[in-house]
Parts: sequence; C-alpha cells; structure tokens
Amino acid sequence: MRFLVLILRVFSYGYHTLLGLFLLGVGVVGKMSPATAFYTPALPGEAESQPLWAIGLGLIALLTVALSALKNFRPPFVLWALAGVVLMFRGFFWGDYTYSDWDDFQWILYFFGGSIVAFIGAALSAEDKR
Repeated sequence: MRFLVLILRVFSYGYHTLLGLFLLGVGVVGKMSPATAFYTPALPGEAESQPLWAIGLGLIALLTVALSALKNFRPPFVLWALAGVVLMFRGFFWGDYTYSDWDDFQWILYFFGGSIVAFIGAALSAEDKR
C-alpha cells in the first residue's frame, strides 16, 4: 500500500508541477502580448484579467508542490489539488466550453482524470505520516 501511495504522490507532484509551469507560462505570454486574446472557461475572471489569474494560480501550484515535497507541509497542496479539480470541472463540463470533436473531448477527459488521480495522490500523501 505504501508503494502505491508513493507512486500516486510522485504523480501528483509531477502533474501539478507541470500544470503550474503551464499556467505560469501561459499567463506570462498572455500578459506580455496584449494583441493576443486569452480566454479559457477553466480560469476565473474576464478575458482581461485571466493572464494575471493564470500567473497567480501557477505560482500557487508551484509553491504548494514545493512546500509539500521539500518541507513536508501537505495541507495547502491538498487544497490546491482540490481547487484544480473544481476549476477544471467548472470550466470544461459545467460551463459553456464546446468540443470540436471526439478527440478534443477525449483529451479533456484525460486531463480531468489526471487531476482526479493527482488529488487522490495528494490526499493519500497527506495522511501518510512518514
């Protein structure tokens, strides 16, 4: 069981590190190039403020992963992982996001499924005392 928790924890750290870097990169590019329209229903705010939301959420993701992995302080990481699941569900399934074809929908399902698995890994690793 401990091996499975370790695998899920490593997956969770990797998933949210990549998500944080992606959000940070997209936010910086969106902020630096004002001619580019930036909007996704998965992020809060209007189109003008979404690059700042992406930068802030990317920094939060990276900070919570670092606190959890390096300082063994996991509660903020669990909350961030839950927030990631909620934001993705709200943006991709609850909102007005449209899918161009089955492949587009399938990739969103993989992405959302990965966030659920990453949340499970974060929650199980928070219970692990060692």
